[in-house]
Amino acid sequence: MKQLDEAIKIAQLHADRMKQAATRLEEYFPISTEKLENFSFDELAMLELYTSRFAKLQDQLGQKVFTLFLEFLGELQNGMSFIDKLNKLEKLQIIESADQWQNLRWVRNHISHEYPDDPKIMIHYLNDAYNIRFILLDCLDRIIKRIEPRNGSSRR
Repeated sequence: MKQLDEAIKIAQLHADRMKQAATRLEEYFPISTEKLENFSFDELAMLELYTSRFAKLQDQLGQKVFTLFLEFLGELQNGMSFIDKLNKLEKLQIIESADQWQNLRWVRNHISHEYPDDPKIMIHYLNDAYNIRFILLDCLDRIIKRIEPRNGSSRR
């Protein structure tokens, strides 16, 4: 349980920083090529914080929290592939669908890359990452709500 608590604590840190950055950036979304070209250094830094924390939260959930959560529930089986974990999480109503989670990974991969020759691609994925942040936040909240009654703690 301690490992799961620690993994969730890290996920919450990423989520909180991502939400703070999203709040500071909301007036700029949807981002256009023109808006992005006129961003100040501070605005670009805030966008970098947002995309970094989005990616870190998605990674933390997918690489750590999901496995520890399934183990906590007694649902983790030896040799379970990542897609099997996603399917189990879908059945447990932690994620909407395995396909949706794969899309989150796709967006995360694309916002991690620069597209200097085609800023329209970068703009597309930045807007996607901004619009789908609630999926990550909802997933984290569902996990926390599911484990709180079992360990008698209150995280938020």
